[in-house]
Amino acid sequence: MKKPVKNTPKEDSPALRVVKVDYKAMYEAARKMGKLQRPTFRIHSWTEDNAVLVGRVKAISEFKDGKFEQVCNAYLIETNDGAVSCVLGSYTDTQIKDLVNVGSLVAIIFQGKKELGDDRKVNIFDVDIINESKEPTDADK
Repeated sequence: MKKPVKNTPKEDSPALRVVKVDYKAMYEAARKMGKLQRPTFRIHSWTEDNAVLVGRVKAISEFKDGKFEQVCNAYLIETNDGAVSCVLGSYTDTQIKDLVNVGSLVAIIFQGKKELGDDRKVNIFDVDIINESKEPTDADK
């Protein structure tokens, strides 16, 4: 009686070749082609006077964990360095609420802290909305 032949591939058979995936190379290629999507973001801290944050507002959400126990907005802003989230405070939110929306291109300039009467401080910001239209505005004339 003849022994059964095992169905084993030869050493150079394509069945034995293991396809090695180089994930780092895939990442680098996608990064170079601009095909990455980054769902994470940094939280931007305002520490230096006259610090400027420039970008497009991607989302505005409610922020409830502030130290003044007042609800304000958290702004998700796409910048040249990636997405950042920042809180400007209810004082600034009130001033920009009808002017800054999702899609707005903004420059936010930190103007330092203002002392309140009861040992509290509030951050002060200048917010510039960048007009992207090709038409000259009254200020340009």
